[in-house]
Amino acid sequence: MPQFDPTYFVSQVFWLVVSFSLLVGVISGVAVPRIQSSMKKRSQYIQDVKDRETNYLAQINDLTKQMNHLKHEHAEKTRHRLEAARAMIIAEKEKERQKLQELFSERRKESLMAIDKEIREVKTDIPELAQTLIKDILDNLLDRTTTEERKHYVLH
Repeated sequence: MPQFDPTYFVSQVFWLVVSFSLLVGVISGVAVPRIQSSMKKRSQYIQDVKDRETNYLAQINDLTKQMNHLKHEHAEKTRHRLEAARAMIIAEKEKERQKLQELFSERRKESLMAIDKEIREVKTDIPELAQTLIKDILDNLLDRTTTEERKHYVLH
């Protein structure tokens, strides 16, 4: 085998050292700086993304706090408005109830006065009605009775 021939060892070692040195020089002069630059850019980009994320999270927290504050404030305003509306409705209903109660009292008084008037009229008409009734009953009985029965009643 010719590669194991000792006469070629020196030239092979020489070209190995030259090739290796050239390869190391190209890698360390060209490839490594590009890789380092790319890594720096990537790490800078990642750091920028993390910073933006931190800023966004801080903004989200601030907005959440503001939203909760506004929500609480809105809930308080709504509760106060509802309580005011409820108080107004209760006051209106109380006024309506009082008006209805007054109307009821007035109509009750009118009804009682009308009933009293009717009772007084009936009381004044009772003797007249009783006389008319008695007369009608007697006329009816007299129409049914014979003359002999009438004489009998008259005599007794």
